[in-house]
Amino acid sequence: METAAIIFAQCSFGTGVLKPSRGAIANPKKTRPAASGDPTAPNFRVRPSAQLAAIIAACLSAACAVHRPALETWRLQNQNASSSILIPPGVAASSKPQSTLASPVPLSTGSCSQSDGVIEIRRRKHRLALTVFPGALAQKPPGWLAQWSDALETSHCIPQGAAPLIAAEIAESVPLPVNSALHLLHPNSTQSAQVDIGSQMRLQVVSPILNGNLPADAPLLTSTSGNGLTVTLKANNFVGYETAWYAIRPRAHTTGFFIAPESAERHINGQVEKHAEPATNYFHFPPEAAFYRLFYKSGDTSYTAIVVAGRTWPELEQNTTAAANGSCANVPSGLCLPIPKRVAINPFVNVTVNGSPVSLPWGSSVADAIRHSGSRPAALLDHLCVERLYKGRPVRVEFDPRNQAILSLLLTGGEAISWKLAAHDSLQRR
Repeated sequence: METAAIIFAQCSFGTGVLKPSRGAIANPKKTRPAASGDPTAPNFRVRPSAQLAAIIAACLSAACAVHRPALETWRLQNQNASSSILIPPGVAASSKPQSTLASPVPLSTGSCSQSDGVIEIRRRKHRLALTVFPGALAQKPPGWLAQWSDALETSHCIPQGAAPLIAAEIAESVPLPVNSALHLLHPNSTQSAQVDIGSQMRLQVVSPILNGNLPADAPLLTSTSGNGLTVTLKANNFVGYETAWYAIRPRAHTTGFFIAPESAERHINGQVEKHAEPATNYFHFPPEAAFYRLFYKSGDTSYTAIVVAGRTWPELEQNTTAAANGSCANVPSGLCLPIPKRVAINPFVNVTVNGSPVSLPWGSSVADAIRHSGSRPAALLDHLCVERLYKGRPVRVEFDPRNQAILSLLLTGGEAISWKLAAHDSLQRR
């Protein structure tokens, strides 16, 4: 009987077959044999082989497939040799020309600007109802979805602070080419030199440690000497460096985040000192700051990056525009902080690899996470399990192991990547 129950559970998973009560399979009711001389009395004793055959027949019958549950996984569907579609949980197929979403976000006004042929907005009992055309949405440039939702909030179509919620909800609810959702939510960091700082990220800051009480802008090199082709540099002012980590944490009872120091390591004269906080906190924003963007600066200036903040997402966009020339002069006080030229700031995403938390550089893929562990990505496809967040919880990604598209999936933070190998399996290491 245990074998029958296990097979039935496997058969019913993902097929919509309704499971019988636990007692009907795992603990069938015992009845007395038919009374002597009563041929019509019921006798429910059935041999296990007969029950197993009945269970399999039930699984394969057309009647069982009528009540299919909502699909509960991400599915990476190969369109052709060069493109794949990522289908969210609850969506049956990628071929539907439109998707209708009932958002929990309330409408603030009776009218909202439309985006013809991409996203249509309707009122449904004082809530937002959206009709999204995935094909048209996928053709939009990087950052378009964030800008669209920002315009809704700016025009008071939706409440203050709802823009990032609407954008994220659409991005994770419609079928899109792999990595398109990430690009629609964020500007192209390579072209724009901008990176949005989000909840699943960490910031790494590496800064020099100077000798004594020297000011931060003191020269690192104190003297040089040359003899023919040999040049000797002396950096007596430089004694070590600090690597600090900052967490992105949600603000209490409201939208947005704040940047909090997490830990620091100081490397001085070959020794490592661990501290709870860095020597200098480069992210002293006012308490009302809620959204942040890292803006890398090129050119001959005293700093290499600035971090722009906003109390709302529309204000962050406004402040980003004001700082487009690489200066904080036109941004409200406290909402634009320059990072000194000697200080490196690097965004990372938080993921889990084989049960261990790992921080990887922003822009990393599933393949990068596997390489980080020392394994060869292509060799793990048959054993690989990938989970990514859906409505805040990890959900498995189904994929074809014969296709390597899963390895190019960019990490947004919160993913869990794992694989199990038999003891006799051997993999090439990098």
